[in-house]
Amino acid sequence: MNLAIIALNVLYAAIGVAGAVAGMYAAYKTLDHLTPFDCSTQLLSGNLAVGTAVGGMFVGIGIAVGLTIGMGLN
Repeated sequence: MNLAIIALNVLYAAIGVAGAVAGMYAAYKTLDHLTPFDCSTQLLSGNLAVGTAVGGMFVGIGIAVGLTIGMGLN
């Protein structure tokens, strides 16, 4: 295999991971800003509804970024 192609794929994956983390952070802060309560406080107190909403948001962003990385590797 060509080493340059492998290095480029690893670079694409690293950029995708960095984008995913940045997207998850931005989405969490947006959710925290849009809701009338503090999400961090609610999560620390064990609010399952907020935990489910935040978890679903992270899963959705992860799927979208995973598909983007997968299409980039082809």
